[in-house]
Amino acid sequence: MTAAWRIGLPLLLSTLLAGCDAGVPTEAATPVPAATVPGPPDGWRWVDGHDGELRLSLPPWLEAFDTRGAIFANEVPAGDGLQLLADGRPEPQPAFGEDLRTWMTTRLADVGTGEPVFRDVLLPAGPALMLERIDRPATTLEWRHRAWAIRTQAGVVFLWIDGPPGLWDPHLDDVARIPMFLHLTR
Repeated sequence: MTAAWRIGLPLLLSTLLAGCDAGVPTEAATPVPAATVPGPPDGWRWVDGHDGELRLSLPPWLEAFDTRGAIFANEVPAGDGLQLLADGRPEPQPAFGEDLRTWMTTRLADVGTGEPVFRDVLLPAGPALMLERIDRPATTLEWRHRAWAIRTQAGVVFLWIDGPPGLWDPHLDDVARIPMFLHLTR
């Protein structure tokens, strides 16, 4: 970890999480200026969406395999670890007046859906609503989700990471950093 990360990341995370209250909707805040975010760690690589409007830096353990319409990535071999979706398309968007919590819950609906926990966070791409959830807890099909609905001038960008809960521990720091390196070019 570089000196910039040791100093900048704790300061940035405390700024992002200060004053967050999952139970009270707040006015959309100004995004964290990208200039205050240190660059991605060594070994991370930038992936551009096919349309050129979405850019994301990924850790070495996540391999992008499709960038048409959205960025899809997973641990190799596929199906044995965490997976990622970054979707910057204008559709599907929340319907006019639809609450982001409802939209995210509907978008991530699954058999055995667990109880979601929501938090408002600030990211360089914009203010976001973060969802965390465990589906089918205490079964062999247990699955963990962390997703962000990021409000931008062009609409909502969706970032979603999911996978078996037992495989998250070695990647928790990286998962927390990934949304910091999502950029929109529009």
